[in-house]
Amino acid sequence: MASEHDVAEAKKLTAAAGFSGPAEFNWMYNASSGSAPQEDQLMIDSINQSGVFRVKAIAEANRVQERNCRSLRQCNAMIRTSGSEYDMDYFMREQTYGAREGGDPVYPNPALNSLADKFRQEIDFEKRVAIVKDYQKAQAEFFSMIPATHEYTVFTFRQPWLHNVGNPVAEGYPYFGGHQQWLSQDMPRRNG
Repeated sequence: MASEHDVAEAKKLTAAAGFSGPAEFNWMYNASSGSAPQEDQLMIDSINQSGVFRVKAIAEANRVQERNCRSLRQCNAMIRTSGSEYDMDYFMREQTYGAREGGDPVYPNPALNSLADKFRQEIDFEKRVAIVKDYQKAQAEFFSMIPATHEYTVFTFRQPWLHNVGNPVAEGYPYFGGHQQWLSQDMPRRNG
């Protein structure tokens, strides 16, 4: 399958949005909760090298700071969050649709809401897979989340050109450092 990533086209879109250079944004990560800084750095470096965005990484000091940023939106930054869920329908609904009592605020977007509805109603497996791909494309435009890896989630995005991050085994939870097991010293592009 040919890659659909077109950096030149992405640069045109950010220029059309009014950015004369790479669009800058803050990326907060929790440095105190066993996060994997190497995974964050792989994603940040990849984004920066594209020339489309410039990421400023900000390490959070503690869980309170993370909660204030992630749940209460008391920050000016993107933040890693996860929705570990086997049911993609539930995942889409929780991420897109309206306000929920007592829950984290969601990111209302008519296109994402429509895809969540279509996915919930579709029974044909192949069509459901196609809707997930459309959802990923819509997320790339709306950008309410950065497709990312996480050590403990079921639904993950991998970096296909590296094949070296994410859950190291097919079942169970990974062990500490397991996300690095394929990071051999001689791997091409290991450090950027």
